[in-house]
Amino acid sequence: SSYGANIVASWDPDLFGQLKAQERAAIARIDAASAQAQAVRLALLAEIAASVTDWRVLDARAAAIEADAAAARQLASLAKVREDAGIAPGFDRVRAEATASSSAVRLAALDSERARLVGRLVTLTGQDGATVRAALAAPAPVLAPAPAPAGLPSDLLANRPDVAAAAANLAASDADLAAAARARFPRITLSGVIGLLAFDPEDFFDSDSIIGTLTAGIAGPLLDFGRVGAGIDAAAADKRAAFAAYRGAVFTALGDAEAAYGVVTAADKEAQLSVAERDQLTRAASLAETRYRAGLASFLEVLEARRAADASGERAAAALGRAQRARIVLWQALGGEVGALQ
Repeated sequence: SSYGANIVASWDPDLFGQLKAQERAAIARIDAASAQAQAVRLALLAEIAASVTDWRVLDARAAAIEADAAAARQLASLAKVREDAGIAPGFDRVRAEATASSSAVRLAALDSERARLVGRLVTLTGQDGATVRAALAAPAPVLAPAPAPAGLPSDLLANRPDVAAAAANLAASDADLAAAARARFPRITLSGVIGLLAFDPEDFFDSDSIIGTLTAGIAGPLLDFGRVGAGIDAAAADKRAAFAAYRGAVFTALGDAEAAYGVVTAADKEAQLSVAERDQLTRAASLAETRYRAGLASFLEVLEARRAADASGERAAAALGRAQRARIVLWQALGGEVGALQ
């Protein structure tokens, strides 16, 4: 019987860099995974921002509808006064009240959209409904989109998570190819053993029981039957695919940014025209009502002007909301680092 205890250590000096190449590939894949996680966070933030913007648009639409309803009720009150005085038919009052009722119906229809948005934000934020409603009830700036941030293509390529992930995957495939190519070279291994060996338990800790060995080994492919070459070809094919994916990610990013800037420009123009239309129609309705009070216009003219102005405020609010959402799309297309969401 013999009694022994050994400690074995080995070291590969990696003279040809195969292990270093494998390490670079592993680190690059970690970077790619981190970039993909950042892309998910960016998409989540964009969805939350879009939902909050939709909520602010609902607030603006509700304010516009409430103003329309108040104007319709005031018109109905005026028609009632003229009816009681015998200078206007009762049909004028009925039509004015119908206009006010139409505004109330439009206002009530917004509740279903609010409920949908609250449910969506509960899902996106992981918060309960009361917390989401409390956050949405906080004061917010008036819808007035800020100028679109300018960004260089170099900034775009540096900030986009999908481009960063594609670049990291390309670097990983390049390192894999280097590691596969270095598999042609031999590997040198140094091994050492130190321990205790005794034939009697009482002699186990004697100095004569100490043993040690030091060995060196070299191993290389002699008859691999094309395995190393096939590995190199496979790694080269992976690198070509990774380069094609990187090139596609770059052009996708450039295309997204170009489209986003175009949408922002178009949405800004639409919002500007919608606001001008709202102001003009509101002024026309006010002038028609003034002429009606002075007996210079019929009630039908006032009612038609009021109906034209009623929907203009809601359309302007919706156009401003689309302009703000276009900026969210641009923010996401630029990688979320250029400018800020307003």
